[in-house]
Amino acid sequence: MKKLIIMILICVNLALVAVLAFHATARPAEAQVRQVRGDYTLASARRDDDEDVVFVLDNNSGVLFGIWADTSRQNVEFVILGPRDLARDFAAAQR
Repeated sequence: MKKLIIMILICVNLALVAVLAFHATARPAEAQVRQVRGDYTLASARRDDDEDVVFVLDNNSGVLFGIWADTSRQNVEFVILGPRDLARDFAAAQR
């Protein structure tokens, strides 16, 4: 039970970090991938003038979290996208 609570807190923390990073970035023209900490990798991409996607990869568990934001409607969705191989596909597409 204690592990579950810690995992939920980590997920909420990741979501907040990604949302804050989304608001802090100035309109990236293409995907940007950078290390936030040794345990996490943050990537952001702009799909349209009003759609942004922020990805957070947990390097320990290999889970890729995605946050999609539509700034025109102020809508944000948080999605757990999948295992590490999906993250590798994403990273390979950005090179």
